[in-house]
Amino acid sequence: MLRGSASNVGISIGSGVAGIALASPPRQAGPPLVGTVAAALTLVPLTALVLMRATRSGTPLARPGAAADQSVEAGHQDLA
Repeated sequence: MLRGSASNVGISIGSGVAGIALASPPRQAGPPLVGTVAAALTLVPLTALVLMRATRSGTPLARPGAAADQSVEAGHQDLA
């Protein structure tokens, strides 16, 4: 229930900000600019998480395809 409410609040705030941007001096370029800024802001916490993981000592980074290798190996186990 709360997930739906949070989504609705986000849509309402986004629509309001885009409406204000539409009435601003950039006119029709305002709403895409707002969307671009919002998308860029989502990269801030993601970058922080990546940097925290990279600076953590003793934590090996996952190999690309490591999960796929494990699932293939699990399928060839002898269960007898």
